Amino acid sequence: MNGCSKHLVFRLLVVWFLSAGMQSVLRAQSLGPQEIPDLLQTLVPEPTPGRPAATVQAPEAPRLSMTTDGFVRYVGAPPGLHFAPTAAAFTPESLARDFLLQHDHVFGIQIPATDFRLKRNQRSNDRSHVRLQQLYQNLPVVAAETVVQVDAEGGVECVLN
Repeated sequence: MNGCSKHLVFRLLVVWFLSAGMQSVLRAQSLGPQEIPDLLQTLVPEPTPGRPAATVQAPEAPRLSMTTDGFVRYVGAPPGLHFAPTAAAFTPESLARDFLLQHDHVFGIQIPATDFRLKRNQRSNDRSHVRLQQLYQNLPVVAAETVVQVDAEGGVECVLN
């Protein structure tokens, strides 16, 4: 083997070693039986002028879709309800980020070095559609975007992960 081939083989081995190590680091643990109900317990009625919040009845169950690995791919609140906002957040972007980090295990985000960067925030009909790019150690994760729909009251209406 010449010097160039040895260098290429060495690089391929390094890439293989790093990717094998990252797979074990990034492998998420499956959800416990109480984690989905805990998330759904955060559903609260959206404030509606002239109607007390206690009188709102959910006409349907929350919409929920799971991945083959057992994590939440999509969760949507029924009409008239939303997931309670976090107290510390004020902008749609920070509300979306805080919600994802608060419920990280449900969405399969279990690494402490994970964060999100705003890709786009579109407003329409008193709602914000916040698209976030997942980061690991400040590097973008390929094909890891999340869309969070935030209503005018700061509640999360749905998440597509």
